[in-house]
Amino acid sequence: MTIAPTFDLQSEADLPELSFAAMRMVMLHEAQEHDLPLLLNSDREVSCGTPFGTFGIRARGQGLRLSVAAARQDWLFMLKESMVEHLAEFMPDAVAGLRWSDDDSTGSLPPNFQFAKVVSVTRIGTTFKRLRIKASGLESYDDTSIHFRVVLPPEEQANVIWPHVGANGATVWPKGNQALHRPVYTARAIDHAAGLIDVDIFIHDGGRMTDWVAQVMPGSTTAIVGPGGGGIPQTDRINLYGDETAFPAIGRILDSLPADAVGRVVLVSEAGADCAYPINLPAGMTLDWLHTADQPDLAAMALADLDRAPDHFLWFAAEKSQVQPLRAVMKDKGLTSANSYIASYWSKT
Repeated sequence: MTIAPTFDLQSEADLPELSFAAMRMVMLHEAQEHDLPLLLNSDREVSCGTPFGTFGIRARGQGLRLSVAAARQDWLFMLKESMVEHLAEFMPDAVAGLRWSDDDSTGSLPPNFQFAKVVSVTRIGTTFKRLRIKASGLESYDDTSIHFRVVLPPEEQANVIWPHVGANGATVWPKGNQALHRPVYTARAIDHAAGLIDVDIFIHDGGRMTDWVAQVMPGSTTAIVGPGGGGIPQTDRINLYGDETAFPAIGRILDSLPADAVGRVVLVSEAGADCAYPINLPAGMTLDWLHTADQPDLAAMALADLDRAPDHFLWFAAEKSQVQPLRAVMKDKGLTSANSYIASYWSKT
């Protein structure tokens, strides 16, 4: 077992109708699936560690008690929200009535939500635009979690309804014609001192963000939620594969790798290397540009490279149909998030 850290911020909630034994099995599966360290594991209590803090359950009467702990208020909120969302899959009625011991933010904006000012929009290569935004409170945006959501109001709606914290501690997002557009992007670069984030947006037909970034003016207000998602692998041996949607994340990772890193990068775009997306490659790594029209099998390349270099971290992000078969093989090989990151960044359907 890992020694459990202590945090100043803590919260608890009771679920008297939910079986501890059943939820213990769910938590153990989640810990294994996401390579989370187990801090406690007994027939009365289970807790796990995350980059944001700890979460756990313990038996209480015929039910159980949830607990979360973190060093920051936004991290505590993210852990509570994550537990509510997972529990909703098993017991939505009970989750609706769940109440946390620090329940003092109901109705307010979520702690991980904030407004931001557009500073500039710059063309990057032939198929990207770099959006620079300014916001306060970016302490959570670091190498452990490099993704976040840009939040756009619905089109042709004069009165925008922003999200709020629900009574059970989770974010309540407006629905119907008031629904907000919330695509996930990579923080390509962050200047914490200046409060600036660079976001590289892939320009393509039919994209809501494509249309928005084409007309947005410096000084305009937008909103962001985060951070969330995967971080930068702590390794000096890595192979990375992705299409245009993954270029910003791959670029961020390459910028952060040690100078002596080794491995391979395979990038797919309609124009190949002529897309001119900026990539800073460590001297010990190779880069292959492929064309979308050739329909390269990225998953097959990744597996072949894994067989040749099993000690290399495998990072892979592309369209859903490329990702699904790769995940199945990786599961059979027993590889986890400790030595791989495999994500579907978009879907054709």
